Amino acid sequence: MKLFDNRRDKVVTYQFTATPKVKSILDKSVEIAIMLVTYIGNDEYQVKDGFTNFVVKLKDSYCGYKYWQITGLSCKHASTCISYKRKVM
Repeated sequence: MKLFDNRRDKVVTYQFTATPKVKSILDKSVEIAIMLVTYIGNDEYQVKDGFTNFVVKLKDSYCGYKYWQITGLSCKHASTCISYKRKVM
C-alpha cells in the first residue's frame, strides 16, 4: 500500500500531460534534431533531414517517416516542427 501512496503523490505533483518516459523520448528527439523546417501552410511543414525531405502534417498526426503512425509517438521530424511552431507563433 505504501508503494501505491508514493506513486500517487508523484502523479499529483507532475506538471506534464505525457508520462516521464514519453517526455524523455520526445526531449531527446528534439535535442538531437538539426533540421531545416519550412512552413508550407495549413499546419503542414517540409523538414529537410540530411539529404532527405519529409512532409509533416500536424493536424493529421502524419509524417513521411512513418514512425509517428506506427508508434503513436511523434518522430524527430514532428517534434522539430512542434518546437518550431512554438518558437515562431
